[in-house]
Amino acid sequence: YYVENLIEYRPQYFVGFPSTILDIAKYGLANGYEFPKDVVKAIFPTAETVTKEMREVIEVFFKTKMYDQYASSEGAPFIFECVKGNLHLELQSGVFEVLDENDQCAQSGRLILTSFTTEGTPLIRYDIGDSITIEDNKTCSCGNHNPLIKEILGRIDDFVYSPEVGKINLGNVSNTLKDTKGIIQFQVLQNDLHKIEILLIIDTSEFNSKIEEKFIQNWRDRIGNKMEIALKYVDEIPVEASGKFRIVKNTIKHLI
Repeated sequence: YYVENLIEYRPQYFVGFPSTILDIAKYGLANGYEFPKDVVKAIFPTAETVTKEMREVIEVFFKTKMYDQYASSEGAPFIFECVKGNLHLELQSGVFEVLDENDQCAQSGRLILTSFTTEGTPLIRYDIGDSITIEDNKTCSCGNHNPLIKEILGRIDDFVYSPEVGKINLGNVSNTLKDTKGIIQFQVLQNDLHKIEILLIIDTSEFNSKIEEKFIQNWRDRIGNKMEIALKYVDEIPVEASGKFRIVKNTIKHLI
């Protein structure tokens, strides 16, 4: 019903959870639906980390580009992706500070925000709980000279913990897809200090045993060789009660 309604309605753009838009795109592709060309001008994801594989499936079905962005319902300042695919800070929307674990300014760390857009309750040096990495001395050819962001790492407390290596943040978790194909979506569950379980939704036409080996090796490069890795292939990964999809679900933070 959603696929057919969207084809009939012909929206000019989408704003929403990328995991939900991905579900619609996957269903459309799997069931032979043809979304009309030159209808959707852009797709703007919100609230979740976007992976390269999610982006590819969504853009193929809806025949348009997805432009990543960052803000929050609390009125956090904006980060947005331009037509060149680069992430820009929108300095007119607020003040961004990036601090390391010792509260010193850093290129990569947690975001401290002061918003210019909130009217009811001022947010001054608000620790929002997310983290980013800033690009070093790079400008964009799109014409916007606001500072560039290398990556949006997402929630600071969404991490995998390895007793051998330490914390692996969301950026490194997402990068375990490097040099792989056919992994549409995955989620990491850590309920034990010495084990992770990874739920995988795959495209069987591209995924094979060699790609599985590469994916596991990417994880070994990050967590070391001592932790147990259990892969579980599934048709669906549940979202949270809020509707958001979490790449990492860690229940052993109190043990760290």
